[in-house]
Amino acid sequence: MDTQRLRLHLEVALKTPSISKACAALERLRSSLDLLDHLPEPALEIVREHVRHICGAKEGAQGAFARAYLSIVEETMEEARERRREFTLWGPPSESPIAVATDRPVEITKPSKRRRK
Repeated sequence: MDTQRLRLHLEVALKTPSISKACAALERLRSSLDLLDHLPEPALEIVREHVRHICGAKEGAQGAFARAYLSIVEETMEEARERRREFTLWGPPSESPIAVATDRPVEITKPSKRRRK
């Protein structure tokens, strides 16, 4: 499509309220999905509970969409848990033999003070 024709189509499309709203809706959905990847697990839990509350009230296509979004939130939460388990104080498990052996974060305690005699 040449530039002049594209300009003509875009000008008409952007002046059409329904097309502008559809573009805004798609952008909000995309940014929402991107944001989920950067939220900590506690924030994802809050989002999950809110979406569950919405799912209970919706039926039909909106309910199906809310349940699909809930599934995405839960998958993202599981990925956040895996990342938290993977990256311990010493780095990824592949770099930490202690983390691999214990399969949980390693806690570092202060050395006990010994009295000198």
